[in-house]
Amino acid sequence: MKDKNEHRRSRRSKHVISDLVEAHDVLVSGESLGIEETRLKKKTKIDDSLEISSRILKNLRKKLKIKTLFSMQETVISRIIQMDKSALLGDVILSAPTGSGKTLAYAIPIVHHLLSVPSLRAVRALVILPTRDLTLQVEAVFEALLHKTPLKVMCLTGQTSFAMEASQLVVRDYSKDSEVYESVAEIIVATPGRLVEHLMKTRGFN
Repeated sequence: MKDKNEHRRSRRSKHVISDLVEAHDVLVSGESLGIEETRLKKKTKIDDSLEISSRILKNLRKKLKIKTLFSMQETVISRIIQMDKSALLGDVILSAPTGSGKTLAYAIPIVHHLLSVPSLRAVRALVILPTRDLTLQVEAVFEALLHKTPLKVMCLTGQTSFAMEASQLVVRDYSKDSEVYESVAEIIVATPGRLVEHLMKTRGFN
């Protein structure tokens, strides 16, 4: 009986994923914000009405050379920022074709939120990606958005030695009597295997 129920749940999950991919939907806490195929590549000019940090706007234009956003990006960014301002908890599931701008759709709200709250020397955003190349691409986007801000991003992919990554990931605060470690970066972009390795072996990283 258990196997049959698990099989049914698996089939339902596959249908949901398939529907999302075909419809290019944005699911926000169970509410579907459908984006039609014809609107998916429609662009709108970036302006102050988006309600994001002025520093992010400058970095979009000057560092990333981006002056317009796709409809999907504008929808997702606006909704997440609204949720953040209202202190609403929820999940956002985004499915859209390659090249439609999903990275900016989640990176901009992350940076906007971190710039709007008191700074902490701790990991406050974690992005997990399946491949090393994709991880490096996403790190580059975050670095551009973080230009001239106090925030830092670090990439964990195994491209450098484990010891070097660990030394750059956390630092010990010797001003305190107890053994206290602080994160060097607020945003971590990592591949799954390397992330697990640091969680298991790097002292002070958790």
